[in-house]
Amino acid sequence: MIEQAKQFEWILSSLAKYVFKVSIQSINMFRDINGSDIAFNNEKALFFNLRYFEQVFAVDLNAYLQAFNSSNAIVSEIVNFYFVVTCHELAHNIYRQHDL
Repeated sequence: MIEQAKQFEWILSSLAKYVFKVSIQSINMFRDINGSDIAFNNEKALFFNLRYFEQVFAVDLNAYLQAFNSSNAIVSEIVNFYFVVTCHELAHNIYRQHDL
């Protein structure tokens, strides 16, 4: 779990710094073993569920990191997924509601 948290932190902090140019202090991780939330926005602080990352991406990412072949499709998939999730959560800084 610690290794996955470090991997997840690297992905989230890289997106925050280099793509969205938001403070890393606004990015948080939580681990909800019972819920299905991927992420949420609370007063402009973004929270991302480590457990979701572990369940959906960790096995494939670890396999890639062990073999380290030239195909990094899983890395692209993860970054693209969390790019969209972060866009969605940042949009709540402008408009709090869903489903307009």
